[in-house]
Amino acid sequence: MAAVRQGDGGAFDTLFLRWYPQVCRFLSALVANPVLAEDLAQQVFIKLWLFRERLDPSKSLKNFIFVLSRNAAMDMFRAERAMDKKGLSAAADSPSQDRTD
Repeated sequence: MAAVRQGDGGAFDTLFLRWYPQVCRFLSALVANPVLAEDLAQQVFIKLWLFRERLDPSKSLKNFIFVLSRNAAMDMFRAERAMDKKGLSAAADSPSQDRTD
């Protein structure tokens, strides 16, 4: 983990190859869509690389990765819910085409 913190791309590749399949399976179970799970897993590892300096060697890397994964899924669910609400309110605000005046 220290090598990843210091920006070692090879160490990150090793970490990615080790954890990516497990993260994909975990996310696939959460979102019930393997393609979406792969997209989310990629976002998790991008975030992990971008915030690598924040990795705490005294804490579990596995827990950190899976918390990032769960949060990515929850963020996606929140965004979907917001889009659904927006769509419902837009539909409620638009005049009905079935009405005859």
